Amino acid sequence: MSTRILQKKVKKGDIMVAGTNMGCGHDHFQANLAVKQCGISCVIAESFDRNFFRNSIAVGLPVVELKGINPIRESPEKKLEVDLCTGTINNLTTGKIPEVYPVS
Repeated sequence: MSTRILQKKVKKGDIMVAGTNMGCGHDHFQANLAVKQCGISCVIAESFDRNFFRNSIAVGLPVVELKGINPIRESPEKKLEVDLCTGTINNLTTGKIPEVYPVS
């Protein structure tokens, strides 16, 4: 998906929910900047490519690993709230709070 198409679909503060090995093949920080500049406030994924993960932190794009992410991915209209200080994701639609891996 091109950056222009993504910019039309994303509202400032949206959360990107991805699958496994998010960012694989994007070892330069421009991909991370493009995601951030589109207005994405955080990326949640089952796992991240290590380069994408490090570059996201370097450009100030919060990333959160969440095992068992498929129930969230299957319902894109769910409302999520991510608290980076406590390391929690609150699913405002269902009220469930999945366990996440802290960034260390």
